[in-house]
Amino acid sequence: MEDGGSPYYIGFGVLLLLVVLHAIFYGFLAALENQNENSLEKLAKEENQKALLLLRLSDEPAGSIHMIQFFITGLTFFAGAYIISAFHSVNRIIMFVCYWLIVVMAGIYAPTKIAAKKAESWGIGLCRLMHFLTMISLPFVKVLEFLGDIFVRICGVDPNENLDDVTEEEIISMVNEGHEQGVLLASEAEMIHNIFEFGDKEAKDIMTHRKNIIALDGSMTFSEAMDFMIQSRNSRFPVYIDDIDNIIGVLHIKEALQICTHQEYYDRQIKDISFLIRKAEFIPETRNINTLFKEMQSEKNHMVIVVDEYGQTAGIVAMEDILEEIVGNILDEHDEDEHMIQKQPDGSFLINGMADFEDVAKALDITVDEEDTYETLNGFLISKIDKIPSEDDRIVVETNGYCFKVLTVENKIIQKVSVTKLSEDTKESVDKPCQEPEKMIK
Repeated sequence: MEDGGSPYYIGFGVLLLLVVLHAIFYGFLAALENQNENSLEKLAKEENQKALLLLRLSDEPAGSIHMIQFFITGLTFFAGAYIISAFHSVNRIIMFVCYWLIVVMAGIYAPTKIAAKKAESWGIGLCRLMHFLTMISLPFVKVLEFLGDIFVRICGVDPNENLDDVTEEEIISMVNEGHEQGVLLASEAEMIHNIFEFGDKEAKDIMTHRKNIIALDGSMTFSEAMDFMIQSRNSRFPVYIDDIDNIIGVLHIKEALQICTHQEYYDRQIKDISFLIRKAEFIPETRNINTLFKEMQSEKNHMVIVVDEYGQTAGIVAMEDILEEIVGNILDEHDEDEHMIQKQPDGSFLINGMADFEDVAKALDITVDEEDTYETLNGFLISKIDKIPSEDDRIVVETNGYCFKVLTVENKIIQKVSVTKLSEDTKESVDKPCQEPEKMIK
């Protein structure tokens, strides 16, 4: 220290006090960020005054954070000024280095780690002191905030803009990172992705197409309808008159079972048993499924009829279809776990014609042009053969390095396809047929 000045131990004592103050401020900041709100709320309900105060500080942390920044800046300035005034020129450098190391280790790192682990005890122990310091520093903090906002605006940034907003892309990036690091399971990550995609989908994206609707003809007798429903294993059935474009309502098998012991209904047509058929709800193909989900929830409706722009039945959407968009495929005790794409022992593939073509392309490692509009393997193959297939057709298509052999066709829809990778010789030779040359398309 300078000649005639205070003894060394006073200087060391002052610096030690500054380190302790650093530890208090950084420790409380860590405790504030790591509070268990549930535990605090329990203590607050027991009329613990410190817990109530800490809970209030946790709910509005900005004031405490600004106060801590204000005092830490002041402590740093005071420490620098004190070392310059109290020590010789050579000693100043040594003291700066020693003070900096001690502050980092004992004033920042250690208290932050300890307080994060014991957040409740640190928070409750220091909350009154911090609340007092927040109150007395409030005028200075407000002045500094005002001046700081002016400087920020000069730099072209709005100081009032909410910096806590997180974009969808950032959340998805965090989910992907969590999955890669093993924090999230693949199923959990997929579900989060599905939730974000949920609001972008429309009814036409998830509906059961009209070709696959299992419906009841209104002219069926009640006895015939019961046999049909039991065999189909569904629980709800659209009821139509003449054709599927004239749906008059929805019949629930549970309600049909309630009158199945009444023989007087057996020979009556179901369209004439009015109390058995519920009113059908019709929606456009473009209805957002997030909106649709809320509507079906509020109306306690489990099935809606989707109509196209011409007023014809395009398909149906059940509540289960909407839920599957989030949680994945839901199988009940009657469903068969049928894989749309099955790899065979010989390396070939057995693929359902209604398999999503993007999934098919991924499984076969083939490139899909952005201009292609087909959604299923059936649509892809029909675009290649340029005709609607019949059950008697024997169709083979060679394209993209694979041989697609149609195995079954039902109701003008390709149901099963065997896919085999072409050899290099076959790829290079346009003359060598895959099978049935009269139906082969390359």
